[in-house]
Order: sequence, then structure tokens, then C-alpha cells
Amino acid sequence: MKEAHGDYIVFMDADDYICDSYCEELLENLVRECLDIIYCEETSILLDGKTISHGDSRRVYTWESSKYEYNRHMAHITVWGALYRKEIIKGIQFSEDLYVGEDSVFFAMAVRRARKIGYYDASLYNYRILEMSSCRGMFDKKKYTEIEAWRRICKVFEDWPLTKLSAEAKFAETCNFMISRYSLDAEFDETILNEVIRECRKNLPSLMK
Repeated sequence: MKEAHGDYIVFMDADDYICDSYCEELLENLVRECLDIIYCEETSILLDGKTISHGDSRRVYTWESSKYEYNRHMAHITVWGALYRKEIIKGIQFSEDLYVGEDSVFFAMAVRRARKIGYYDASLYNYRILEMSSCRGMFDKKKYTEIEAWRRICKVFEDWPLTKLSAEAKFAETCNFMISRYSLDAEFDETILNEVIRECRKNLPSLMK
């Protein structure tokens, strides 16, 4: 990012790939709608080679960033699959102490700086689902950093009531997912389990709302 000379930034995971028109279509819609961030749908590529596309209407939905909701079906939490005006992410750095969730924290800080963001209903990003990626496989202590990531995200939106409420709801969902997925793994010990349960209970009222 420090070496980038253009006006826009996109991110990709090393094992993913994009459609030929990815940058062109995102940029065209970002400029036309006067957006600071625009993100698209992805095609999930499963381990057996099958693909699942999640949308392709080519419609654009926009909203003021302070109205961003993590629990709407058009929500986004990763840095990939999006195009950003470079000026709004200038100075934002990835949290190197987080093994899981560092891109979600970065995206949250970008949303916080943006004025207007958009969702483009087109599957232009191809996301490979790998068995041993950071968000899959067996639990290890590094994956617990996702809990800290969501604490930071909720803090980013401390004075944005709607976004904070939805972030807390997503936090509760994340805790519930971790419990259901990793509770039988050896490294998901009682101390970690109890902490995740506490965070889940703390944020559950927001999920209910």
C-alpha cells in the first residue's frame, strides 16, 4: 500500500483469482455512484472443484456508511472482493497480532472512514475454500484471535448505534460458530470455551434485537 501510486486499491488472497472485468466493473460503479468503497459477490470454489455463485443481477445497492449493517444479507467483512478509494484507507494498517480477523478489522476501519459504500450483486471474485486455511481445519490458539478482532470491530463503531448493534450481533454469531465447530478439538480447552461463551452471552441481546 505504501508503494501504490494509483487512486484505488484492491486486495486478493494468494490462492484466489478474479474475473477479467473485476476492476473495470467495480470502478465503473464506484465512480458512477460516488462511492468510497464498493464490494461484490464471490463464487465459492469447493474442494471437489464444484462452484457456488452467490449473485449475478448486476444491481448496485448503496447506503451511507453510518447505516452499514453486518447482519444484512448484503454485508461484507473481508478486504478482498472490494475496491477502495486509496485516500480513505491511507494510514490504516493490518493488525499483525491477529491471525484470524485482521482483514475484518481493516475493513471496519475503512467503512468508518467512508462516506458512502456500495454492494454490487455480481460474482466477480473467485474464492477457493481450502481445508487447512486459517478459518478452517482444527482449532489452534492462533484462531482465537478472531475473538479479539470482533472486540476491536465493535469498538470502531462505538458511536454508530446501528453499525455497533449489528457488529455485536455478528460477534455473537461468530462465538456460536466457534463453539459448534471447535468444541471437540483438543486445543479448544475449558478456559477458551468459557471465554467464548461469555462473549456470546454478552453480545446475544444485540443479536436478538
